[in-house]
Amino acid sequence: MTEERPQSGFVDVEEAADILSTGGVVVYPTETVYGMAASIEDSEAVERVFEVKHRSRNKPLSVAFPSVDEALGWTSPSEAAEEFVREVLPGAVTVLVPNDCVYEEVVAGEDLVGVRVSSHPDVRSLTEIAGPVTSTSANTSGEPAAQSPEEIELRIAEAVDGVMEADEGLAVGSGEASTVVDATTWEVVREGADVERVRRLLEEFSRRDR
Repeated sequence: MTEERPQSGFVDVEEAADILSTGGVVVYPTETVYGMAASIEDSEAVERVFEVKHRSRNKPLSVAFPSVDEALGWTSPSEAAEEFVREVLPGAVTVLVPNDCVYEEVVAGEDLVGVRVSSHPDVRSLTEIAGPVTSTSANTSGEPAAQSPEEIELRIAEAVDGVMEADEGLAVGSGEASTVVDATTWEVVREGADVERVRRLLEEFSRRDR
């Protein structure tokens, strides 16, 4: 018999962490757009994220970690890539690095995993309590991402187990998704927040890795 989850509604950080610990899925604020979290150690919860988003199982999910050190503990980047990760994170960047022990369901069988360490205090608090969680926008795949609770699709809000509002004074960011970079090829995979600074750093670090 599975443990009953709280009904969907607005929740604080501690309540969100409790939901995640019982296999639930929550929507949470970040410095870019609202994200959708499930514990990466719960394969059924990860599957729900794919289902709720109508996302192809061939498309991997990124992972939000509470700290750079913890992110590096789950992955095996090169020396230059590790330095790059430490330079750009925390921040609105997702860095693809070789996966070490993030589960196959999360990365869709890929060799790389997208690493996020958010600069938003609510995300840091959530992951410090709940551990690493999925980092993907809280929207139907192909639809616009949400920058406020009011912009979250009704279908999404009803399908998850809770929605975290940003603490007072901690607004969500510009609405741009994170910039995604591949730290094995030193390329920008997706342009997003702070992309020009990231491009400059990629050029610098790629030279170090030659």
